[in-house]
Amino acid sequence: MALRDAGNTRLRRGSCRAGLAALALLTASMAATAAEVSQIPIIDAPPNTPALGGGLRLGTSPYVEDDLDFDLVPLYLYEGEYLFAHGTEFGAYLFRNQTFSFDAIVRYRFTNLDPNESEFLEGLDERRQTLDGGLSLGVRGGLGELNIEWLTDLLGRHEGEEFNLNYRYRWDVGNWMFSPFVTLSWQDDDLTGYYYGVSANEAAPGRAAYKPGNAKNVAFGLNSWYQLTDRVFLFGNLGFEGLDSTIKDSPLVEDDFGTSAFVGAGYLFGETRRSRSVPTERAGEWSWRVNAGYAAEENIFPNLMAGKWDRS
Repeated sequence: MALRDAGNTRLRRGSCRAGLAALALLTASMAATAAEVSQIPIIDAPPNTPALGGGLRLGTSPYVEDDLDFDLVPLYLYEGEYLFAHGTEFGAYLFRNQTFSFDAIVRYRFTNLDPNESEFLEGLDERRQTLDGGLSLGVRGGLGELNIEWLTDLLGRHEGEEFNLNYRYRWDVGNWMFSPFVTLSWQDDDLTGYYYGVSANEAAPGRAAYKPGNAKNVAFGLNSWYQLTDRVFLFGNLGFEGLDSTIKDSPLVEDDFGTSAFVGAGYLFGETRRSRSVPTERAGEWSWRVNAGYAAEENIFPNLMAGKWDRS
């Protein structure tokens, strides 16, 4: 995941620097890590540069009998003066200068549980993925970047809230960029109850009713980015997350921590790092884009093109 933590390094490229790379991928069932790894701002490209890409997302799940989650993730990337799209996160820059940033964000939460995946999970209600939205406040300087985020459920599925405190540092070595990070995450009992709780109606032999409380999780990892050509870039990210005891004690959970990785590539369109200046007669041009297509909740892989597609 090229890189922002998760995600939280969407620095404006005032001098052709998007800022610290976004945390690229976190485990599909871990909230803090998932946020960090799934955002990918464009690195070292002129403002208003779009890009298309994709990657393979891998992550261990804490759920019983669910060892590995993996699927292909298509990415649309854009860094504008006021708007941005970082693959699985998008939003608006409300305020930004060389030191401070204040953004409105919407982020995809990959966490889900399918009761049909194992015999142990039979009788449970499905836990679905969702969109979280909120605000992000960032402070950056020579020692790195610190971000504070508040997120809430926009689709009314877990109906909970999450606060993230993330620190990351970036350094460049030739065409390589490396960005280690650490994240502290607080989740309320509505969020943990939806994904890790067991209601009285769901209780069964070997699966007692359980209501988790607030959770405090810790995640850390490393994001990397390589500029292969002026237009083609590669990214790779790795993250680890330790779970709070209130999650680990759930009868649905068998692992104390989660690991994740996200590797992929992208292609920059329009003007690139070595671009010429915009001609005077075109400096005021602007455009609108309208997109339409089909979407599916099921993973693209391994059920490639076999999901239930709905018009979007």
